[in-house]
Amino acid sequence: TYLYVAIFVGISMYLYFQTFFLQQQASASSWFQNLPFLLLFFIPALSMGIISEEKKRGTWEILLTLPTDEIQVVLAKFCAGLTLIGFMFALTAGLPLTLVLLGSPDWGIIATSYLGAFLFAGSFLATGIFISSLLNQQTASFIVTLIALFLNDLFSQSFFLLKIPGFLKEIFLFFSLRPHYENFTRGL
Repeated sequence: TYLYVAIFVGISMYLYFQTFFLQQQASASSWFQNLPFLLLFFIPALSMGIISEEKKRGTWEILLTLPTDEIQVVLAKFCAGLTLIGFMFALTAGLPLTLVLLGSPDWGIIATSYLGAFLFAGSFLATGIFISSLLNQQTASFIVTLIALFLNDLFSQSFFLLKIPGFLKEIFLFFSLRPHYENFTRGL
């Protein structure tokens, strides 16, 4: 888990600071723009074994014989995943601190962007846990979750939306996660 978190923080910070000084702005917007792409790979990797590994090892039945019901077990696993995601985002606190040292960033946009990122990652995690509960193998769970999240993201892209009728466009935009996340990154 520590390696997973370190790789996420390292890659996200590398991608951000690669172009940071070229922008000449104290803004974290490019980090939040790259985040959905990173989460598209990291969240399926996080969620792929949450339930499928329990089923594969045969410990799922033992877990369900404890004095807890399925909802409590799934919620506990979801909360554990959210805690890890929160820890990952907390380790990126150096980004806003760097912005404070180099300029005067808009704290409202940064706070809502972090909140939106946390909720966005939580919805990805919920999708991954659901798919993990349907499958018995981690690799299959990773691939199916990756495809499902990729399709969800694809449905919000303009090149896709231009090819479908207007009434379907609103439905796809409502169920796609990225437009909701982008509202948070704009401070809405």
